[in-house]
Order: sequence, then structure tokens, then C-alpha cells
Amino acid sequence: MIGVLGFAVSETVLLKTMTKTTTTTKDTKKKESKERKGKERKGKERRGERSKTKESREKEKNRRQHLSHVLVFLFE
Repeated sequence: MIGVLGFAVSETVLLKTMTKTTTTTKDTKKKESKERKGKERKGKERRGERSKTKESREKEKNRRQHLSHVLVFLFE
């Protein structure tokens, strides 16, 4: 049983190393750029910049300004 598992593991490792060595630099560059773009997009989604429309950004900006004016008024 252990011998069969060892053979299966070594076969998958061998297949992975073979596929890694057959990729060209052009393919890896494309893959890296896609990964980078994906990370940038995820970061924007986390911050909420990508999902908001222009109007909702303006509404939020106006709301913040209004709150700051109210706070200034209260503390004067």
C-alpha cells in the first residue's frame, strides 16, 4: 500500500516538474501579468473603489463633508 502511494506521489511530482520546464518565458510573463492584474483588482474591490459608481462616490463625499461641517458646528 505504501509503495503504491509513493509511486503515485512521485508520478504527480514528476508531471508537475515536467510541465513547469516546458512552459516558455512568454507564457510565464503572461501568467505573471494576469496574476498581478488580479491582485490589483482584488485590492480595489477590497477598498470598494471598483464597485462604486461615480454618483455613489460623490454622495459619500458629500456625506463626509456634511458630517465634518456638523461636527465643526457642534464644537464651536
